[in-house]
Amino acid sequence: MHLKLFVVVVGFGALLLGSVPLAPAADRSATTRPTVARPTTTPASHEPLEVNLSGFGIRFRGPDGWLRSKESALGQLALFIRLTDGKPGGLVEVETVPANGHTAKTLADQIAAGQGGKVVGETAGPGGVRAVEIQGPGTQEYAAVMRVAVFPVRDQLIVLSAGAPDAATATTLQRGVLATVAVSDPKPASDDLTLRRQPVSLFGTGVLISLPEAYRPERPKDPMGEMFFGARDWPTGREDSFVLVRRAANPNRAELADVVVASGKALGEKLGLPEPLTLTRVNDNPVAYLSDPFSARKDETQRVLNVDLGGDFAVLVFQARGPDPKVRDRYMEMAERVARATRVSREYEDGRRIGEALQDKK
Repeated sequence: MHLKLFVVVVGFGALLLGSVPLAPAADRSATTRPTVARPTTTPASHEPLEVNLSGFGIRFRGPDGWLRSKESALGQLALFIRLTDGKPGGLVEVETVPANGHTAKTLADQIAAGQGGKVVGETAGPGGVRAVEIQGPGTQEYAAVMRVAVFPVRDQLIVLSAGAPDAATATTLQRGVLATVAVSDPKPASDDLTLRRQPVSLFGTGVLISLPEAYRPERPKDPMGEMFFGARDWPTGREDSFVLVRRAANPNRAELADVVVASGKALGEKLGLPEPLTLTRVNDNPVAYLSDPFSARKDETQRVLNVDLGGDFAVLVFQARGPDPKVRDRYMEMAERVARATRVSREYEDGRRIGEALQDKK
């Protein structure tokens, strides 16, 4: 055993298992001018094009034949891309931002001014509201023209943008997706914890995890060493659950089974738990060790998952907060399903490396 490695892992765990102070989700994602229609290089999937965010109370569908790509920010509800001969041929993005005193018109004016476009009129939005439309230039050949619709949903403003090589196609895309939007009363995020088909890569490795639709990423300060996914309860503006991921170096190549025993013991002592924190291998999964649920503070329940990244390790902390233990239990059951679904995809990692090599040659 290598004590130095265990100190590193325990240090990460002690930091993660403490109470993480979070500002209200609406404050942390607030912006008065969203970055509309960012091109993506993240892997797309054959995940269903129907997006149903019951926690937000919105449902819509991407264009037929397109692919849904991975979201990159908490306020990004969905991103769709069209591939033509393996290259991007168009994009559609749906974002939400807090109104913060803006109307659809004033936010549309601000977006248009910031991106060299202009407000071109209004069209019908969901539930009888009016959607303000913008048209402007894109930054990519496949999205040379951007068509944007802005409309209100409760205290939020939805920004739906479509990019295509020409104005007619962009308009058809934007209005086609807008016509599928349906708004309903939001439900607690814990009501739907079905794992998404599209997995998330841990730090760009071939180790993939799957999370429910409610969990959205935030950009961490250290993207190579930290990942964060929050499940927002939109009616309250809080995140009742989150997954925090830290990467731990393993310079001595110690076995994961040895690491989890030592780190679990040290973590149990630091947290004042009556027993060491025991992490158990998940079924026959060779890369995942999961703890039982535990509470270090009132109205909080946590589980820890250690994952072998093929060299380094990832420490995932699943935390649920709130006064109802049954709701917290649902999140902890979800953590076990995430652990069971964690897998290694050599094809994913090989494809990523090939893509990086091709990019370097340009």
